[in-house]
Amino acid sequence: EIPNAIADAYISVQGNANIESNSAATDWLAPEIADLSKRVKDAEAKVASYRAQSDLLMGGNNSVLATQQLSELSSELSRVRANRALAEATADSVRRALQNGGSLDAVPEVLSSELIQRLRERQVELKTNIADLSTSLLDNHPRIRALRSQLADLDRQIRNEAEKIMKGLMTQAQTAQARENQLVADVNTLKAASARAGDQQVELDALQREATAQRQLLESYLTRYREASSRKDSNYLPVDARVFSRAVAPSEPYFPKILPITAAAFVGSLLLMAIVTLLQELFSGRAMR
Repeated sequence: EIPNAIADAYISVQGNANIESNSAATDWLAPEIADLSKRVKDAEAKVASYRAQSDLLMGGNNSVLATQQLSELSSELSRVRANRALAEATADSVRRALQNGGSLDAVPEVLSSELIQRLRERQVELKTNIADLSTSLLDNHPRIRALRSQLADLDRQIRNEAEKIMKGLMTQAQTAQARENQLVADVNTLKAASARAGDQQVELDALQREATAQRQLLESYLTRYREASSRKDSNYLPVDARVFSRAVAPSEPYFPKILPITAAAFVGSLLLMAIVTLLQELFSGRAMR
């Protein structure tokens, strides 16, 4: 009964200590959670206020809008420059071909014109007719001269159409140049804005880290508070001790052990009497006789 009572008392004391500790934790966490909630609200309000004041609008990929726009305009600027360079190079090719009297067949933009294609077909047809008639007529024959005149007219039409294509390409290049100049100005403006946004983003990131840290601490406190409250409501807390085996009354007494004591007493008495008898006989002198 005594060891069982000691174990029960120890477990009861441990359970009461845990309940008291849990109640103390709940009482301490409640005002801390309220204070942390206010601090989290203030930190998030600072983040929102600073973002509004600095005009740090967020675009896609969680990047600042100015930086995203700068990237998009840089890509468009590269594309416009490539188009302008291509238009200028093609216009120069057509101009050199027209000035030097060279062939326009090497210019893809000229060959892709439907009108020039039809004129080329008509030109081939006229050349075929001239070749056929040259076998039976002289070069000064009126029919051959008329066909040659038509052929020359076709050449003029092809050159006129090529000049129109060249002017269109030059206009396209000028338009691309104007667009490029505008994009360069916009890119320079956005570079300055992106630089300012980068400095402001550093401050904003610091405020966001502070707000995140406060929120994480609040969530950990809330988790601990819920656990403590649930244990307090159920009035149960695990104890850091348990009884593996209860003490039971033995089937026989541990002491005294009658049989071993009796045997030991018999042996001891026998030895003692033998010693006493030997001593008596020795001192009486009978043993010497």
